[in-house]
Amino acid sequence: MRVRRYSSFDCLPHGYRPLLDSASLESLFQSEAWFRLLSQVFAEEGRVLHLYGAENDGPANTPITLMVMGCGQLRSFGLRRVESWTNYYSLRYAPIVSPHAGSAVYGEIFRVLCHDRWDAVRLDALDPESPMFDQVMRGFREAGMYATPFFNFGNRFEQVNGKGWEEYLSKRPSQLRNTLVRKERKLTRSGEWQFRLFQDDDLEKAIAEFGSVYAGSWKKPEPDAEFIPRLAKLCAAQRKLRLGIIYIAGEPAVAQFWIVEGDRATIYKLAHLSKFDAFSVGSILTMRLMRHVIEVDHVKEIDFGSGDDAYKKDWLSQRRERWGIVAYNCRRLRGMLGAVGEWGRRALKPNRATSSVPQEISSVIL
Repeated sequence: MRVRRYSSFDCLPHGYRPLLDSASLESLFQSEAWFRLLSQVFAEEGRVLHLYGAENDGPANTPITLMVMGCGQLRSFGLRRVESWTNYYSLRYAPIVSPHAGSAVYGEIFRVLCHDRWDAVRLDALDPESPMFDQVMRGFREAGMYATPFFNFGNRFEQVNGKGWEEYLSKRPSQLRNTLVRKERKLTRSGEWQFRLFQDDDLEKAIAEFGSVYAGSWKKPEPDAEFIPRLAKLCAAQRKLRLGIIYIAGEPAVAQFWIVEGDRATIYKLAHLSKFDAFSVGSILTMRLMRHVIEVDHVKEIDFGSGDDAYKKDWLSQRRERWGIVAYNCRRLRGMLGAVGEWGRRALKPNRATSSVPQEISSVIL
């Protein structure tokens, strides 16, 4: 096995195509198109792409793993850190791995990262319940790095496989069900209103109206104003977009951006105008879209993106977490100092038993 570093997707040998295509089928957030979209955001921030690919060392040089990473400005005290190609828009991340790759591949990649003189490595939005998580942690240790996991965000979800709409609705809290009935009746009595679902038709109109609702809502402006329109167009081209809008007297009052891929629906972005709060338009639109993905798209799972907002548990009863890992290269001075600082912070946390200095650090100090 050998590990190579590439500076862009365009530089990857053609042999990586099956690996990238397979990842795209698994999740939008693992696709080349997604990472290229993020690259447009990162370019303005000065972040540079680094692709670490592991290949079987034989005549075919078959790619077996690809880690999409990047680096930005030097951290405090000149810490050189390479990170997963993720940010606040990312809901999931994982190395792109062939079924033929063994767990030893991570140790090989991280040894090359150390050889490239990175002081630290950070991965975000990982599934802590997956075998990959433990394999990555072990790979860091095999490379002589001090690695610690940390919490990223909570994710509300629910398995709806086999449930019809009525069964799903019956499991919601009675207060929510009663509110939906009352508010939709009140909205109907108030005058003209309309629900519309956009998938690939009237896309420019839908994106513009979503933007107008978002701009008029309580939410902070997007850090990159063009990212969501570009993502909507990407999802529409892949038939994954479900953009719902409710109009009251012809005015867009609430808008939600959902992503449907395979058997999963993700509630990605939502906003409403506060002047329509009396009608609970956000809840009514969520109900309409929930019913659509259950009855029409026949999804098996619905999730609410990132965050533990209290209202989300009324709609989706289950919860899981996304975690990150930060690892320090203890063969470099700044990496060792970072590791010692990280160990010290963790040792001082309440309810955490202190322990001796980890082997990865002590072997260098001693």
